Amino acid sequence: MLERIGRYHEALGHDVLCLGLESPGLTETQRRDSLDVFFGELAPQLRAKHPAKIWADSAPAGAVGHGPRCADG
Repeated sequence: MLERIGRYHEALGHDVLCLGLESPGLTETQRRDSLDVFFGELAPQLRAKHPAKIWADSAPAGAVGHGPRCADG
């Protein structure tokens, strides 16, 4: 997952990643566990490797949630 998103970032240069949260076939617990892994493990690594530039001047350090339906909150 990290490599795939990294390739997209390198190819497109995007700073915002929006993800759909629909998970057909998963239970609510499985879906929440998946989100916990993404936000707890993957998102911090993505932020470290591919820091966003668009909020560099306005977001407090460690801020999460720069808009509805975005990967970081």
